[in-house]
Amino acid sequence: MGLFSSEVPTAQPVQRGGVDLKCDHCGHDRFYQGEAQLHTLTGTLFGLEAFEGSADYYTCERCRRMHWFQQ
Repeated sequence: MGLFSSEVPTAQPVQRGGVDLKCDHCGHDRFYQGEAQLHTLTGTLFGLEAFEGSADYYTCERCRRMHWFQQ
């Protein structure tokens, strides 16, 4: 979903590494999915952000706790 997209995100069950994800805080099993670029100070200073990693994150539909998984 893009920044100016009219799509409404829907929470869905998630499986990572063959395990169904459950929220660590409330035990709920539906999440909104997103992806984030990871940055370091050194990479930012030298303009190397494109070579740094990214991570998937899942936000619990119920309590909004975020669960992060490095790619």
